[in-house]
Amino acid sequence: MVRLTKRQEVILGELVKNAPEGIALSQLSKITKVSRRTLYREFNELSLYLQHLGLNLQNEQGRYVLVGKNVALKQLQVILGMQTELVEPLKPKSRQNALAALLLLADQPQKIISLALELDVSEGTIQRDLSGLEEAFASFAIKLQRQKGVGVWLETTELKRRQFLSEIMLNELNDYQFFAYLDDKTTIVPDFFLRLLPKKLLQQCYQGLEQKILPKLKVTSDHQVLQLVILFAICLVRSKKHPVKVELKDQLLRYQALVYAFLSAVDEELEQNELTYLAYQLKKGDQNAKSFTYTDEYELAVSLKVKALIALVSQDMKFDFSRDLVFFKKLSRHVITLLKQPHQGLPNVRIETLARIKNDHPELFACVKRAWKEIFFEQTISETELQLILLYFASQYVETKRSDKLAVLIVCENGIGTSSILKQRLKKELPQVKHFKLARIQELNELELGEYDIVLSTLRLPGFPREYQIVSPLLTKEELMRLKTYIKDYQRKYFAKVATRKNKQFNGKLPQTLSFIAATAFFCTELVNELQVKKVDNTGFDLRQTIEKLVGEIGNNIILNEAEAVTALEKRQRLAPIGLPDSSLALLHTTSCAIKRCHFAIFELTEPITMQAMDQRPIVVKRMLVLLAPENMSQIEQDALGTISSMIILNDDTLALFEQGDQKALQSELAKRFLKEIKAGIPI
Repeated sequence: MVRLTKRQEVILGELVKNAPEGIALSQLSKITKVSRRTLYREFNELSLYLQHLGLNLQNEQGRYVLVGKNVALKQLQVILGMQTELVEPLKPKSRQNALAALLLLADQPQKIISLALELDVSEGTIQRDLSGLEEAFASFAIKLQRQKGVGVWLETTELKRRQFLSEIMLNELNDYQFFAYLDDKTTIVPDFFLRLLPKKLLQQCYQGLEQKILPKLKVTSDHQVLQLVILFAICLVRSKKHPVKVELKDQLLRYQALVYAFLSAVDEELEQNELTYLAYQLKKGDQNAKSFTYTDEYELAVSLKVKALIALVSQDMKFDFSRDLVFFKKLSRHVITLLKQPHQGLPNVRIETLARIKNDHPELFACVKRAWKEIFFEQTISETELQLILLYFASQYVETKRSDKLAVLIVCENGIGTSSILKQRLKKELPQVKHFKLARIQELNELELGEYDIVLSTLRLPGFPREYQIVSPLLTKEELMRLKTYIKDYQRKYFAKVATRKNKQFNGKLPQTLSFIAATAFFCTELVNELQVKKVDNTGFDLRQTIEKLVGEIGNNIILNEAEAVTALEKRQRLAPIGLPDSSLALLHTTSCAIKRCHFAIFELTEPITMQAMDQRPIVVKRMLVLLAPENMSQIEQDALGTISSMIILNDDTLALFEQGDQKALQSELAKRFLKEIKAGIPI
């Protein structure tokens, strides 16, 4: 399989154009702007290719002529036209990867001129690329050797050679183009990296894997299949001359059996070490890949709009809301439900919990409101629904810890080996990054992506919801410069101001301030000490009867009139859903003249109740959180109850604590939060 260089295209084009008379060497030298010596070398390179097509290049009285049948000449003409249309020059980064791949595949030292011709660049460009690669290779203990008159070669282990070669190819190849190429019967190859391995061998490996191995593995993506095809093909190409040495492990026996079946299908034989090597590759790939797809086209369209909404709010607030996948999924699901069932949205009435969040975050609410109008301009929703959307953003804005230091996730093909060295290089070159995490693509399911500011990957991640940067395993100087620029832009974009929760400041003279703090501490202490987690038997009760039971448990030291309190609570739950999304909790709250003083209680139900959550989805409520307050509250009381509400609905960690925590753990967490709020407001 041959991909012609630009110069070779020009030479053959002139020969075809001037057939059958031929063209003088001096004229061809003038057109191509190269010496006669270079042309002789090109003729030598092209001779085998022309013979394959049924053509010969002959010198007839000083003129060079293509000799062969007209059909062969027409075929060459078609090939030149197609290649000119399809083949594009490699970009610098891909060219360096191509050069590295050629050296990794080579059995002997390579001449600079041969590499230049192969990549269609000057010898000087190859020399410069080699200088950049030399430093990158050295980081991985791979030695680039140069010797005048001999050439260039790499000194490394066979395992490293194969690992690097496969990672480079995975980094450069496109899944769709690769499988289209395997099905295509044309001899023209539009991609340099596709021709690194014989097409027939790639097809053989793909068919063998499809017949004998893939049905028995948990391989769920085209990219995983591509990875296995490349690994098996490289093994078959290099195993006879360059065997690997690996240890046999008992847990690989199942995968070795699959390799035996594959070899039988492709009629090949391998030594035991190579069998073990391929078995290990199968074991690594035998996991479910992360899926980021939508089955419903409408849901996909809405999720893309949600992504744009998040990007717009992030830009306005100088805060990266896009980093947390859980946040993106929750908000997408909420908006999809809202737009699919617009008549079931929240009523446009004041809901204290949501209104309080709006008051605490006026700038964020204004940004969300503007972004909604711009992205979802066709859908008008109520102020209350906008406040609920604000809730999702506020949760991220309040709880995400920010600093000037960044956290970076590096997604690699295997998470070890080259990846670890890549991590060390980045650690050295990027001091503004406080934390690096290595992960394989199969591990993305288990990771909290929101913990990382930036995602880097040595391979493409089709459908991945986060913005990410591709880096090659070698990390050349050019890539490093690009990364540094990207990180600076990221910091400038999202770190212009640090997100902090709005702190309540105690104004006035110091004696009055001291009294205010003392009163706040006393009130908060009462709330914490009175908090109880109680189990109540509501077997066979409907919702009203359950509310009556809970009010009765609270007692007359808090409630003046039980009937009025029950009516107020029932009225509130009819006004709008009180279930908390993605939980087994409902927040039953009211302010009423039937309430003597503020109180917070948690009741575990013996018989769970199915209720609507704020996002209009049904949830099964196992715990009822009851928050009661008198009709006229002081500022201290409002602030303290607001803190409790925020704890419950703004933070996933404390939400889980309210779902499962015991009385002691909840009292401790509540006291810690109150202390934090009080300390934040002390003006000394």
